Amino acid sequence: MFKNQFSSLAEPKGIGKEIAERFLKKEGHQVAVSDIDEKGLSLLKTQYPQLLTFQADVSSWESVQQMISAAERELGGIAHLVYSAGMTKSLPFLEVDFSLWKKTLAVNLYGLYYCIKALAPYMCERQEGSVVIIGSGSAITGSGGGIQYYASKAGAFGLMRSLVKELGSHQIRINVIAPPASLNLKCLIRSILL
Repeated sequence: MFKNQFSSLAEPKGIGKEIAERFLKKEGHQVAVSDIDEKGLSLLKTQYPQLLTFQADVSSWESVQQMISAAERELGGIAHLVYSAGMTKSLPFLEVDFSLWKKTLAVNLYGLYYCIKALAPYMCERQEGSVVIIGSGSAITGSGGGIQYYASKAGAFGLMRSLVKELGSHQIRINVIAPPASLNLKCLIRSILL
């Protein structure tokens, strides 16, 4: 029943846009995309009128709850979630101030937690669903995006490992894909669609 409903909680550009476009091109898929940037969402909606768009701040629990509730209602259920929202600013550790640390973790880790927390009850009730988290190899290597970025992406791996154990019994799959910066975007998208 819910096989073709898909939500990408991401920026309407880059990886998030590419993934949404691929699902839009598959027959029968309904797709929702969210971002804090209303202008970017409008541009994407112009290209794909059938796309559902939600302006939301993933670092806000209230904003995420409203978005997930609306997407569930408008899509008739979300079967698949891809979380690719993220931010980074590459600075040496001694130059990373607390506000940058906090904001990066709020988007990259807390936002992920909020989205899964808001969506999991629906998926558990249906006894099906999948979540793909766009992680980063930097969580392992410690290079490529600043200490706050590494920490947030490492947290995504930890969250995934715990949730696999808790939500797996409800037939919910959760995976992290950690592409290196040099990975071809088409290869990454192919791995998500499998």
